Amino acid sequence: MRRRVRAVTRTPARSASACRGADCGERTRRDFFRGALDAAIHALADTIPFLLEDAAEIVGQLREILAQRRHVVAQIDRAIATVTSFVCMCHFLHSTMQLRAAPMN
Repeated sequence: MRRRVRAVTRTPARSASACRGADCGERTRRDFFRGALDAAIHALADTIPFLLEDAAEIVGQLREILAQRRHVVAQIDRAIATVTSFVCMCHFLHSTMQLRAAPMN
């Protein structure tokens, strides 16, 4: 069965020197880790707005790249259509020339 430990309100340095009892080391470690966790949470909370700004900037850059790629893809589509039309025209002309060259019966 676990014993309930009352909260320690002293700073870890003072409680370590003025501590009596079997669970004193456990309390000071717990207080230390609570303080470290608190500091980490506050540091993370302070950095989140900057991370969000960076993420928004990256998203904007990706949108610009996507727009440029769409433009390039549209140019490639037009080039393919032009080449396809040219090939069809050449095929038609070749067929027409073969028909003219063939002897008529």
